[in-house]
Amino acid sequence: MGTLFGDERAQFEAALRARNLVPPKDVIADGRFHRCNARSTNGRGDGSYVVFADGTVPAGGFQNFQDGLGWEKFVYKPKGRDFTPTEDAEATAKIEAARAKCDAAVARDIVRAAAKARRLWSQARPATKHPYLDRKRVKAHGVRTMYGRLVVPMLSAEGSLQSIQWISSDGAKRFLKGGRTK
Repeated sequence: MGTLFGDERAQFEAALRARNLVPPKDVIADGRFHRCNARSTNGRGDGSYVVFADGTVPAGGFQNFQDGLGWEKFVYKPKGRDFTPTEDAEATAKIEAARAKCDAAVARDIVRAAAKARRLWSQARPATKHPYLDRKRVKAHGVRTMYGRLVVPMLSAEGSLQSIQWISSDGAKRFLKGGRTK
């Protein structure tokens, strides 16, 4: 397992902060995904990072799930010199491996969330009355209820159920973890 020290760690932490992520106390540089917090309300675990520190150039990337900007790469830039072609190729390979791993994880989560959304939607009951609907002065229009919360379907352009959104009586809204939100 690699470790980031000194300037390497400082550069990585600065990059995380620039995306409103809270650098973890101990950055784990083992080439696996790790969660971190976002600097915002309800930001616990809303960030992810991966760092490879097993070669000559620490590299990887990170993502803030709240800002919608997607994956951002990270490559340590040593002060006072440029990368050699070998170092540049190594960093590029690490970043591409991390990006492929991230894309595969997202795709897997979307499929799982869609299956879970279909199961939950089939178990939910049609909404007739709910404090949130009363406060907004709107009708249910096909939403459902479960566990005292509204269940709103998130449909694809083709009309298939992709995910769901939960709305509590006080108006707090949550999406199904791993599901599409757009």
